[in-house]
Amino acid sequence: MFTQTPFGVVIDVHVITNADAFSIVGVDEWTKELKIKVVSEPKKGKANRELLAHLRKVLDTEVKIISGLGSNKKRILVEGLTIDEIKNKLRI
Repeated sequence: MFTQTPFGVVIDVHVITNADAFSIVGVDEWTKELKIKVVSEPKKGKANRELLAHLRKVLDTEVKIISGLGSNKKRILVEGLTIDEIKNKLRI
């Protein structure tokens, strides 16, 4: 789910680790979470770092994990973009 806040847009994300390649799968119809595959394994923050690096590159703005550092369910804060701009850049 995408939520506009005074600080930016918060996105609920489901991260799938150990994938063959980084990819943005899309929004799950049922949970409304954005599914993203990362190559890294979930150890010592590797998957989190990969997730943030790719999202920063694709969105060309600051991105932070605001909850779920140790979980595959995360809330991501995207600063400086609207929901529509994010969806366009993610092609979803």
